[in-house]
Parts: sequence; C-alpha cells; structure tokens
Amino acid sequence: MLSFQTPLTAAAREIIVYGLKVASDEIVDVYEDHGAWAAAYPLSSACFTRELARGVLLELLEKLDAPEWYLLTDYHWLLVYECLKEHIALFNDGPVPSVVTHLRALASDQDMTYLHLSKRSRGMAGVSLDFDEFIDVYFWDTDFLTDAGLFDNLTAEAKQHLGVSGEVFGVTHGLAPHPDELILKRWQEGGTDGTKG
Repeated sequence: MLSFQTPLTAAAREIIVYGLKVASDEIVDVYEDHGAWAAAYPLSSACFTRELARGVLLELLEKLDAPEWYLLTDYHWLLVYECLKEHIALFNDGPVPSVVTHLRALASDQDMTYLHLSKRSRGMAGVSLDFDEFIDVYFWDTDFLTDAGLFDNLTAEAKQHLGVSGEVFGVTHGLAPHPDELILKRWQEGGTDGTKG
C-alpha cells in the first residue's frame, strides 16, 4: 500500500485509481509530444519524460494494493498531485458514470470534506470533487510545489530546519530524478497504517 497522511478510504482509493490509471493511459497515447504533455503537466514534465512518468504511475498503481506499506518520494508526490489535479478537474467538468456509481456506494463521512454528492440527484448532477480538500486530507505536505528561488536563497542550516526531503531541491528545479529517487521504500517504523507518528 502507498503511505498517505490519512489512510485511504474506499472512495479515496477509487479517486486515486481513476486519476492515475487514466493519466497512465493518456500520457503516451494521447499527448503526441513533450509540448502537449508539458501543457497539461507543467511541473511533472520538467522532471519526467512521458515514458518514465507512465512507468512510475503503473508502479504506483501496482503498489497501491500491496500488503506492505511504501513511502513515496517528492518526485512521486509531484506526479500524483498533477495527475489528480488534471483528472479531478476533468471529472468535475464531466463526471464519469462508473466512477460516480462507485463513489456513491463507497463514500464515508471522512469523504464528505472533498466529495460532494447531491442527495436530491442519483445521476451525475451535483457530483463534484474538491481537489484542494482532497490534497489537504491525504498529502503529507506540498513542499514539492515550493518556488525554487526560495531554496536557492536559504543557508544549508536554514534548509535543514525546514525539514524538507532531499528530493525537494531537484523537484523544484525541474531536474530529472536519479533512479534511486524513484524507488518506493518500504515503511519500516510506526504502526501498520503507514502514517507518520
């Protein structure tokens, strides 16, 4: 399983699977070249080729239901963030009937902070996802979105006090990941739910 700030509900898992699966299918098949990919994924495309991004997304989908807990790097978080941003926006413009059916069946009280289901309508009307709320619930942080200039002007000691991961520099500067920075590491400490502390 992938380690999120809060364990995924069944509905949240459905949203993650929808976003990552559609993105992995489209990245190479729909976007004809790097320019088209960059227009839809401006931050991720600076770090990933389309082929590498697709491979990473497929690995994340594979590990989503693994019995062990896995920690994502900032490169993973960036890619997941932009996939969800893109596909939640598209979903809100035109809800996918099969996904709506699953969300209606799976939604829990926890999901109501980001999942809006009209009680008066059983169809597609009144169904939307709040991307920012979803990120607030499930992402540890969004350090990978920090302006690169901020890090450039900090001393080494100041960077250490911020508590950001080692990948943040590369991600914020649009550097391609080293292969080691794409390894999903197994969760070694804490409880069995994959959350920190």
